Amino acid sequence: MKEKLIPMSRFKTQVGEYQKAQWTGTNESGWEPLGEKVIIYPDQAPEMTSGGIHITADIAARHTMAAEAGIVVAKGPDVNIQIELGDRVFVERFGGQLAPGHDGKIYRVMEQAAIGAVYKPKEIK
Repeated sequence: MKEKLIPMSRFKTQVGEYQKAQWTGTNESGWEPLGEKVIIYPDQAPEMTSGGIHITADIAARHTMAAEAGIVVAKGPDVNIQIELGDRVFVERFGGQLAPGHDGKIYRVMEQAAIGAVYKPKEIK
């Protein structure tokens, strides 16, 4: 089965500049959420701005922790909001607990209530 990659692109917010999170379609974090918890792979702060300015690793890490959007990679059995795996969601800034994954990435484990919206791309006619 061929893995599906969500395309990466940059965008700016009030907090900083981000690259949309890439997800292969499988939960590679090693974590399985319980109850009403969800695991989010947050958008990542780039190492260099679109203007060519280098961002230090500590600043990039702080910006990544402040990310307000990401991809749902797993959800607990009691999640009762309308989200699916792979959905792009808007979440509370600094929400949830940081969880290092088996794949070396940092994930967020958060309550379903911390998700404020699901992104629905506009269909091109």
